[in-house]
Amino acid sequence: AKAAASSAGAAKASFGQPSTATILRCKFGCGRASHKSATKSFDTCCRKCGICQGAGDHDSFCVGGAASAAPAPSTSSKGSVADSGRSEAAALITADLALELRRRAKACEERGDFESARLLLADSLAGLRSARSRCPQDSAAAKLLDRLLRALDEDAGGLSNDVATNETFEIEIDASLEKFIAELDAVASAAALK
Repeated sequence: AKAAASSAGAAKASFGQPSTATILRCKFGCGRASHKSATKSFDTCCRKCGICQGAGDHDSFCVGGAASAAPAPSTSSKGSVADSGRSEAAALITADLALELRRRAKACEERGDFESARLLLADSLAGLRSARSRCPQDSAAAKLLDRLLRALDEDAGGLSNDVATNETFEIEIDASLEKFIAELDAVASAAALK
């Protein structure tokens, strides 16, 4: 009876407090708990974290509250060139995902699912803006993203889906990513030889 009373007390003390064993963390590694609604569990903490892929942005619906990551420093500031390269590479990867969302939106439009297409285009635009905010100001990626955002803004504020514009910039972003990979391979090879 004494053991049953103590276990009931322990259960009462933890009532309403989720067990740490059952808390799933955001898949983007931000450290926050994944979002749960009354009907569904998600693998990210919030929509904004999903768009920026864990780079630090969170919306007001996030379990940990709203937050915004600081923009990347200029390469001419005291920041290192390596930090600048990482920021630029992360921005290009985010931009690549954002363009993929635009491609998916086109498929939704072709199926007649205009609401899903609109949401994907909005997420894509938010991702591109997030990528641009993380680029060092004087980088090649910043210039490329500025051109892309200008082209999209001229085209219905970024919520239209011109396939030719998307494909042109996808090719440039993919080429920039390939260049980064080649540079990283060269640095890794040189380090291995030392």
